[in-house]
Amino acid sequence: MLYHFSEESNIKIFKPRTAKAFSHLEPVVFAIDQEHALHYFFPRDCPRVIYWKADWSTSRLFLR
Repeated sequence: MLYHFSEESNIKIFKPRTAKAFSHLEPVVFAIDQEHALHYFFPRDCPRVIYWKADWSTSRLFLR
């Protein structure tokens, strides 16, 4: 499943567009998978830090 997050609630047709940061690539429709959707649940101007335990993470905690 793919998700599209937008501040525009009335999108009827998704039109491919060129990414400003990747203008050398062909236009695309931007979408995100379920695993990474959490990054987009908040407004763009809302500070956010997202983390989760990876398969290679350990339970060791290092404090200084």
